[in-house]
Amino acid sequence: MAGLLHPITGRVQWHDGTIGDEPNIHCQRLHYIGHHDPVKPVLTVRENIEFWATLRNPNCRLDQTLKAFDILHLSDIPGRFLSAGQKRRVNLARLLASPALLWLLDEPTTTLDHDTLERFKESVALHRENGGIVIASAHSAIGFDSPDVIHLEEFQARENFDEVIY
Repeated sequence: MAGLLHPITGRVQWHDGTIGDEPNIHCQRLHYIGHHDPVKPVLTVRENIEFWATLRNPNCRLDQTLKAFDILHLSDIPGRFLSAGQKRRVNLARLLASPALLWLLDEPTTTLDHDTLERFKESVALHRENGGIVIASAHSAIGFDSPDVIHLEEFQARENFDEVIY
């Protein structure tokens, strides 16, 4: 779905186009938050978020974004001094600093404390209320409101499976 790999068979479509036909357009409509947090160790928390904001949202209200994940007080701390949970919060703040319609999230709640998990769920709910799409992988329930859940152990590829349409 992120377009990082080509499908082995078939194609992945977004409305009426195959995502591989226009990868730059597809890239602009998504955020991929992977398992590793891309927090630059020499940049401060503010500088890390500013970097991502300048890619899509030069008018980002940075303090509001930092407050959303309770990292405003860490603004001037270099990334190398952050805990795993703080790095995850910086990574998740990218979702708000640099808007995208589709959020693809790999284990987004790893290392989050209870309060931050609630903040994250509020951000997801607001994104969905505004027409956004969130696809998250997790080993345990995240607690989203009204999610559509796919249990991968129940998934089995079919020989005639040649197309996925979203």
